[in-house]
Amino acid sequence: MKKLQLFLSHTSLVLLLSFIAIGCSSENDEPMNPEAPKEKGTRHIEGTIITISGDESNYDGLYSFFNKELPIWSVSKQDNNFQLDNLSETCHFINSYEELRSIYTGKETLPNIDFGSYTLIVGQKCSNNVYDNFDKQLFYEKDGKYILDLFLSSEIVHPTIVYYNYWGLYPKLSNKEINVNLIINE
Repeated sequence: MKKLQLFLSHTSLVLLLSFIAIGCSSENDEPMNPEAPKEKGTRHIEGTIITISGDESNYDGLYSFFNKELPIWSVSKQDNNFQLDNLSETCHFINSYEELRSIYTGKETLPNIDFGSYTLIVGQKCSNNVYDNFDKQLFYEKDGKYILDLFLSSEIVHPTIVYYNYWGLYPKLSNKEINVNLIINE
């Protein structure tokens, strides 16, 4: 039995390290959409920021902050600079800098956010598989609840328990129940 456990642990570790090596060797540094800034490594995920009418602010700094401080996925609490407990799925409605500071543990300067007009949502969702691409997110209200659909895709699916970290800036929201769904694009 111990040999089987050791074999399974070793196999899982090899698969995870293989996935990391493949992901790190990607030759495609292009942004996910044409509106993304040309800064290397910055990704704009469609639906991450929904602005209020008349807001013409530049949110490149917000994207850069989250691209650096909150990776798309993690396998342990040490993988990001936010207090997101990897033993549970978490979703925070943030309406002030004090609330943001209470979950952010990194050393970077916090991005400029107009909390009088916007709510920031930061959280994580568990999956049994690792997907290569976080394509978009869709936020809406249905039957008195908020729904956040996170769309993922991949040519190769890696069976590993992983947490998808997400964030979004939305016009001011009340603190209602939210259902977060992982939608796999095949």
